[in-house]
Amino acid sequence: MDFTTIKFLHVMSAVVLLGTGLGLAFMLFRAQQSRDSKTLLFALNNILIGDIVFIGPALFVLFGSGHWMLRNGAHSVREPWMIASLALIMLVGLCWFAAVFLEWRMRNNLRKVIADGIELPPRHTLFHRLWMGMGAVALSSAIAILVMMVTKPSFSG
Repeated sequence: MDFTTIKFLHVMSAVVLLGTGLGLAFMLFRAQQSRDSKTLLFALNNILIGDIVFIGPALFVLFGSGHWMLRNGAHSVREPWMIASLALIMLVGLCWFAAVFLEWRMRNNLRKVIADGIELPPRHTLFHRLWMGMGAVALSSAIAILVMMVTKPSFSG
């Protein structure tokens, strides 16, 4: 593939990552407001699918296309903005793995809540807050990466 195609795939994967991430966060936020276990379970089932079908592959394409562009001389890995971008995309990936784990736990807890006819345990709220916090870190990191990709700051004074 040529450089333009790889760069296009790189940009599109960033769009998918941000758009899907925001959409899934909104879905869980709204479902959480309902405090209805069945609504939350429906949302979490779909959020897990969205994470696996869209966000996971988008991260994979971002890493792969970024690596390809670096190897083919697009930029130096020693540029300050590139170092910062690489650190932040790794943080985004770690947040994604942790978020998927929390989604899985929340979903499984909800299955038990519904099956046993009990109320949501306090840990659900804790998991939800952790999930939203990681989402905020991942989103702000992804936006910072986009800003650096466009502006390529030198970070020198």
